[in-house]
Amino acid sequence: MLVYQPYLHRKGLQLPPPTVHIQLPHLATSDMTANTTTVVTAYFDLGSFRKGSANNIFTKKTYDNWSAVFKYILNPLIVYTDSHEFADRMSHIRTTRNETTKIIVIQRNSSWAFNLRDRIFAIYSQKGYPKHYPNTVLPDYACSQIAKYEVLGTAARDNTFNTHYFMWLDIGYFRDRKSTTLFRLNRPPNFNENMVAMNLILFNANLSLSPEVIFKNNLLWIGGGLVFANRLTILAYENQFRQAVEYFMSLSLMNTDQQIIYAMFSVEGRIALKPATEIQAYKPPTEYNWFYLGYLMLHEESP
Repeated sequence: MLVYQPYLHRKGLQLPPPTVHIQLPHLATSDMTANTTTVVTAYFDLGSFRKGSANNIFTKKTYDNWSAVFKYILNPLIVYTDSHEFADRMSHIRTTRNETTKIIVIQRNSSWAFNLRDRIFAIYSQKGYPKHYPNTVLPDYACSQIAKYEVLGTAARDNTFNTHYFMWLDIGYFRDRKSTTLFRLNRPPNFNENMVAMNLILFNANLSLSPEVIFKNNLLWIGGGLVFANRLTILAYENQFRQAVEYFMSLSLMNTDQQIIYAMFSVEGRIALKPATEIQAYKPPTEYNWFYLGYLMLHEESP
């Protein structure tokens, strides 16, 4: 289902309760819930850009290669992109699952996140603002990371496939998966329906650090590659996230969604923003395991 339409943003709702870190063994697939989840992803064509070290360059080809895994995902899928070429590629990849696929080509100037670009550019242009590639160098990259919550909220409001759960999944999340076995992404074990499930990256992150330190030092607590919750919680979290973005920008601070989330749940962030929708942080066996939660949710179909 390839849809060419302008992108419209609408407001969300409100919900609650506390950040919980849980460490779980991998459970047998029979123990996992089979309630259907809509997977949401997006690709915005930023051209080639440096990610971290000077010799680590991401290109459109990088994302094209990573997108191949979406052929094997059985969940309903919604893809947002500003690239007609990428839309056609995803349409081809999902040919056999056309009825459970919606691909939406959007204009960046109709997106709340991308309309923040000039303000983000001004923040990054401040004298002495630290340069972390591409997070605090390319305003469009920061916009693309903020946009994931916008499109996730839009997908939850529209609820094209009438599912209870929604999840954001980075294009490159399963980049290392070589199997061609079909799989489904199910609700994670011990999931709290009032929370948003995400992947813990740093076990003992200092939540007493100021938002300025978190943003300017590019610090991490939670990974933004996968975001999972029920429909109403997604809508509440989107609204909360937007408020956090606006608040930190008013302080002349910006980075990617990962720093926004860390700062939102810091001691100072909680006082200022009073976040009602909490993170359920799934703790991998080791730190900096970016993909633990996704593989915990992955259920392979029998051949």
